[in-house]
Amino acid sequence: MQGISYMIDSTNKALSDEIISLVEQILDSKAKDPTTDTKELESHIDSLVYKLYHLTNDEIKIIEGK
Repeated sequence: MQGISYMIDSTNKALSDEIISLVEQILDSKAKDPTTDTKELESHIDSLVYKLYHLTNDEIKIIEGK
């Protein structure tokens, strides 16, 4: 069985750029202070990834273990 190939293409460039920016913010924050709370930024990344892959609320609940 072959899996579905998901790629970030030009139509998703804005989302991917925002994810990259958030990851860079987390890395910068952690470099300055490893104890920095980045949960809000991480949650935002999660939301963008769900949007990127067009996940339903039910699929998100499964992923988040709810």
